[in-house]
Amino acid sequence: MCKILKISRSSFYHWHTEIPSNRYIENQLFTKLIAKEYDLSKKRYGSPKITTILRSKGYSISEKRVATIMRLNGRFSITKKCFKVTTDSKHKEPICKNILNREFNQER
Repeated sequence: MCKILKISRSSFYHWHTEIPSNRYIENQLFTKLIAKEYDLSKKRYGSPKITTILRSKGYSISEKRVATIMRLNGRFSITKKCFKVTTDSKHKEPICKNILNREFNQER
């Protein structure tokens, strides 16, 4: 199998017998906690709000770490864009005459 994968035998056994690091175990725990809070908020909360929720529950985690875990798992907060007025109907300027009368055909 090592010949097919083109890796050394020692690399395979090192990978096979390797114990997961504390950081890896913590990330797995935080991934589950973040997913739970994200789903409870109907996918609206971002990393700052989820960080404050986790800290209030007693977990020590930074906002950057929460943002990284969310990004790696494809979780983004749903944001609503603000309404922007694009038309000013209440002006005192004269309105132009409708010369074309919606006839945009060329005569040439």
